[in-house]
Amino acid sequence: MSTLPPSGLQIVPDMPICQQDLPLDWYQPEFQPYAEEYLALPDRLPETVLPLLAQLRRALAPGGMLLVKDVDTRPTSKRWFTWALDKAMAPRTPVHYWSAETLAGALEASGFRVRRHLMVDVLPYPHVLYIAEAV
Repeated sequence: MSTLPPSGLQIVPDMPICQQDLPLDWYQPEFQPYAEEYLALPDRLPETVLPLLAQLRRALAPGGMLLVKDVDTRPTSKRWFTWALDKAMAPRTPVHYWSAETLAGALEASGFRVRRHLMVDVLPYPHVLYIAEAV
């Protein structure tokens, strides 16, 4: 398994994690290298994602936080909307969605305590925010 290149991000106390006046989807420049590492994955299959989660857990001290925003598999109508949009944007990219229970379980198995938060959007996306604390 290859390791992720260092991003140079400096974590400091009281560092804001998102702009208050922008949608949560907009990343601050300090977090873009980490967002890009996830987006650069060739797929979202377990054999690709599970090693990344383990590596992220090893990089965090106990109590460190990992935020993951992903798409749930339910409700089905919202998943199909998201699939159609994903295919329109990148037709050759494999699409794989994790159920909220499966992704939460993978995070827990990787050494995180997980809370989930349903993200409401004007568009019918089944987005879930996973707040994962390293234990």
